[in-house]
Amino acid sequence: MNKDIFVTASAGTGKTFSLVKEYVGVFDRSFRIGERLDVHNVVAITFTNKAAREMKDRVITEIDHRIASGYPGSWKPLRNKMSYAWISTIHSFCERILRESALFAGIDPGFQILSGMRRATLEEKVVRTYFEDNLESLEPLIQLTGLDKAFRIVKEAISNKRHSLALNPSPVGSLLGDSIISDDEIIEGSKSFAAAYSEILSDYRDRTVRSGFLDFDQLLTETRDLLLKMPEVQEKYRDRFKFIFVDEFQDT
Repeated sequence: MNKDIFVTASAGTGKTFSLVKEYVGVFDRSFRIGERLDVHNVVAITFTNKAAREMKDRVITEIDHRIASGYPGSWKPLRNKMSYAWISTIHSFCERILRESALFAGIDPGFQILSGMRRATLEEKVVRTYFEDNLESLEPLIQLTGLDKAFRIVKEAISNKRHSLALNPSPVGSLLGDSIISDDEIIEGSKSFAAAYSEILSDYRDRTVRSGFLDFDQLLTETRDLLLKMPEVQEKYRDRFKFIFVDEFQDT
């Protein structure tokens, strides 16, 4: 029971089937040994909403089969709780944690998801405001690329590269492509970009949180930061989640 298992196999060979069997199996074992295990103690994460729905349906079907066949165990009470089961995408998993622990994270528990045109419009506004107010500090970056490209680089970073930038916070060389001229310019351009990116991202977060919104990237980062910075919250979920299953691990 107290071990990690990794399953790798080709598409269509039954990995999800095995995961569903194992999910139901942990309850089967708990019933047999008299251990108290609830749907809130088991997490299953997969890559898409469709896959999450299918996984939950498969688990319910398996439980229904055990109920119908008179299989020993508290399967009926478990079946009644399955609507609350933690079977979801990683984003939905994080959203649920944030709503439960919103006060610790300093956000509105009734936050809405910011996406589509509303997200793009806010990103554009935040970047444009920064450029209007900080052209002098942006000069090293603008000298390398020109104003329009510098704006596009920073906008792209805020829109699509937050996670990669968390790993490599000064990727100006790769972002600028053929625009690089000298090492000194790379260094100064990197500093200019990094300062702009940090301030813009902070402003973007302030605006979203203050307005009661989080985007899909923030669902992940706010949950990560909550668990890292709040030991009591981390401990609560460590105690709660006895088993964690991840489908499509390479994507999730």
